[in-house]
Amino acid sequence: MKILGIGMAALLVFTTVAPVTAEWIPSADEMLDHMDAVMGNFSDLEARLSIVHYRDGKPDLQQEVKLYLLQPDKLRLEYLSPEYLAGNMSLAVGNRYWIYIAAADTWYEKDLSELSPSQQPWIMFRSLLKGVRSEYWEYSYEVREDGGLLLLVGVPTEVGAVYGKIELWLDPKNWLPVKRKLYDADGAFLNEARFLQHTEVAPSVWLPLKVEVYDGEGKLVCELSYLEVRVDSGVPESLFASPEGSGGSGN
Repeated sequence: MKILGIGMAALLVFTTVAPVTAEWIPSADEMLDHMDAVMGNFSDLEARLSIVHYRDGKPDLQQEVKLYLLQPDKLRLEYLSPEYLAGNMSLAVGNRYWIYIAAADTWYEKDLSELSPSQQPWIMFRSLLKGVRSEYWEYSYEVREDGGLLLLVGVPTEVGAVYGKIELWLDPKNWLPVKRKLYDADGAFLNEARFLQHTEVAPSVWLPLKVEVYDGEGKLVCELSYLEVRVDSGVPESLFASPEGSGGSGN
């Protein structure tokens, strides 16, 4: 079991691979293969994290949540604070998604595709699960060098893709993400995520200790950080039981 207790930790889990050399720049497929291999480098993950939302450059809402991931496709999120949200939960198993409202003691099934990362930033944590379809799969890519980093530029290959363009910068020394920009179908800039304070928290396991999200106008709108992380600690399957027949409505 790997346990990490820190002031801030990360959005994604990565392991290092052989660095890029001047003689070799990876293809887009190679880069995505590396990412797929390292992003799911655990059987289960348990974490306590902070999500701070900003308005006009100032903190507007601070949430503390407990996150559970179980490979290949299970996520559970429990709200700890603020008090009026405490007890609420989100549960995603495969392509099904429910929310639990503690005040009503009721589960409601929702559509995962309607979730907005800007409003529900925790949805990005699903990318750590091996059985979840990656948002990067529906795009055709080219790779270029950009200021010592590798820039992956993707445009959609399927009708109905979530984004019109994706730009992802990786550090070729350790394959960690540095920055990601998203654009809509008309080419308008949507938001930018910055992955900061890369740290090796266990042998060959790296975390960007801080993630900042900026809107299309360049304003900070969200900051995510882990407060404690446990990897392969034995998260029980029972945490992800379907709400049907367990006291909730399921609809």
